[in-house]
Amino acid sequence: MKKICVFGGTTEGRMLTELFARKTDFHLCVATEYGEEVLGSAMEYGKIHVGRMSKKDMEKFLLAERFDLAVDATHPYAAEVSRNINSACENTSTVLLRCSRNACGTGGFENVRAAADYLAGKEGNIFVATGSKELFEYTRIPGYKERLFVRVLFCRQALEACEAIGLTGKNVIAMQGPFSVEQNVAAIRAAGAKYFVTKDSGAEGGMPAKEEAARICGAELIRIGRPCEEGDVKDFGTTVREISSILGIEPYREVYLIGTGVGQNGMSGYAREIISSCGLLIGAPRMLADVQAKVPCVAGYRPEEIKKAISDHAEVSVIGVLLSGDVGFYSAAQQIENALDGMNVKRVAGICSLSVFAARLGIPWQDAKLVSLHGRNGYPAKAISENRKTFFLLGGEWNVQRFLGHLKEYGFGELNAAVAENLGYVDEKIVKDTVSELEKQDFRGLCVAYIENPFAKDRKEF
Repeated sequence: MKKICVFGGTTEGRMLTELFARKTDFHLCVATEYGEEVLGSAMEYGKIHVGRMSKKDMEKFLLAERFDLAVDATHPYAAEVSRNINSACENTSTVLLRCSRNACGTGGFENVRAAADYLAGKEGNIFVATGSKELFEYTRIPGYKERLFVRVLFCRQALEACEAIGLTGKNVIAMQGPFSVEQNVAAIRAAGAKYFVTKDSGAEGGMPAKEEAARICGAELIRIGRPCEEGDVKDFGTTVREISSILGIEPYREVYLIGTGVGQNGMSGYAREIISSCGLLIGAPRMLADVQAKVPCVAGYRPEEIKKAISDHAEVSVIGVLLSGDVGFYSAAQQIENALDGMNVKRVAGICSLSVFAARLGIPWQDAKLVSLHGRNGYPAKAISENRKTFFLLGGEWNVQRFLGHLKEYGFGELNAAVAENLGYVDEKIVKDTVSELEKQDFRGLCVAYIENPFAKDRKEF
């Protein structure tokens, strides 16, 4: 088994753990116990090393373990740590990849001290989200103990750094990010801040949400520019692909085939929970719009489209494929699973349209015949002649008009029937009448039908 070491208790470090810990002898190095804590169950399949290391410590560690590959996934502002990792890998002939998140902007202040010097000449409260290591730089601001409101990690070292410069109580927020626009807005307003100081944490660290929050609150955004990095720095997706190429392994993926139920409110709580854990969602545009996801979404429903979308997003370990109705009732789930051979595929049940339709009609359906004409050939008149109750999924060439015309042609025009259009959506329409009368109406969109034939000679199946 290949052996890999990742430096960094960052978002990227956690994601690399999820992708490769099951398939390699995986080691993750983090500086603090807090870094270990926030990883949660991600380290179930790997080994974690906690504690700050000097360059000499790193060299000893790399020589002792003899890794096939090392990855520097430390924070983009941890410049000294990155220099030490690079030097240690050179001195031990360890192959190294540098993974860093893309910046969201350019320019800004050179460092925290420069930003503090600028703010020393300003009036008004200041909300600071630049971490705890350089908080002492803000002591040059007149009245900082009253004007400064800081957000730091919830760990002993961070809180001690706040106390060391006299910040306690209402002037300190201790939380783990990244933070939403709403959370940032609430913090800025609670501080009454005219200025918001932050490092460019990239999209992964919630930088776009910080920018939007500052705009909403009318606060001046003080951006600390990133230190210049030497060498070949790769984004996360490129890093994942290079790890796969160097080690000759594919990253671990969990693919959930998720039955989204019927309509905008037909999804189960469990399905929503799974969707919230996904880093990529794939499905028909209508279903993607229904879930209103904040993660990358790819429109597609054919097996080959889904397989390509997963391949194009090699950096994502948990993927959700949205399928209408239930994954076991005339679903493409089996075809998709066959196409994703080798991946860890799981199914999440949904509520099928015929179940919802029967409930709307107030009838039991355990004794009904279920037929799908959605993209399929069929002979609906035969099914009706043999069954007292028959439900049909319609679509493709078998639209409502063709379906009802077919039944009328075979002498079923006076049977009682019901048609549902866009079941579960705000424009849902259910009409009950005879087959002949329903044929005169205009139905569009997604439709299901129910036909009652009291004269049917029920088939005996053995």
